Amino acid sequence: EAFDGCRGLTSIIIPNSVTIIDSYAFDNCSSLESISIPKSVKFIEKDAFHSCPKLKSIILPNNLVRIGEGAFAYCTSLYELEIPQSVQEIGEYAFSDTGWYRRQKPGVIYVNNILYKIKDNYQDSIVINESTKSISDGAFAYCKYLQDVIIPYGMKRIGDGAFRGCTSLKSIVIPDSVKEIGFMAFEGCKSLSKIQFPEDVSIKIGSGAFEGTKWLANQDEGAVYINDTLYKYIGKTSTTIEIKPGTKKIAPYAFR
Repeated sequence: EAFDGCRGLTSIIIPNSVTIIDSYAFDNCSSLESISIPKSVKFIEKDAFHSCPKLKSIILPNNLVRIGEGAFAYCTSLYELEIPQSVQEIGEYAFSDTGWYRRQKPGVIYVNNILYKIKDNYQDSIVINESTKSISDGAFAYCKYLQDVIIPYGMKRIGDGAFRGCTSLKSIVIPDSVKEIGFMAFEGCKSLSKIQFPEDVSIKIGSGAFEGTKWLANQDEGAVYINDTLYKYIGKTSTTIEIKPGTKKIAPYAFR
């Protein structure tokens, strides 16, 4: 929050020693028009440039790895934006109400090999591009008409809340290339009864990833396993629980 609310700040040059632009660093700098970000910066965190309405363009460095949640949200004049291939994660609402986002056509918005967001789309079926490696946080959140999604082999990450609240989604096949399913990724998908997980693949699973799904409701009481992960314990816990051999991970809040 170093420059949060500095309304008189119009430009800034960041030195090569900086690797992270932290959360809210330039939030609500309403006069900020230009900023020079060095190649040393790898992470732009949550709401770092949120509500900088006079910022018109920005050059992101080629070593940038992550753009956090709401990082450029409500930068209403930001039309010129080139996102480097090095970026692996884009947070939810990262570009909400920017000029760049408003220019995007309705449908699925891709940023390099990242599926960033679906915009003003009422399709009931989506086939994700084969080259896609990551689905961003909240990309399909609350798409209530969405019934079917085909996720290609090569996908590595399904982000936090990626399909949250997709109440018509009925089934999903997780390819064995997926290494991470984020926090609340399918939370509230109340029609989701069939999930095909890859066999013998270790997946990092975030807390509440399948909370509120029909799939979880249909599980027997006791420990629910997804491959080598103890995902959740359903029902009353006994005084002693024996975790099955071969288990490598216990998901966050599994016994909550």
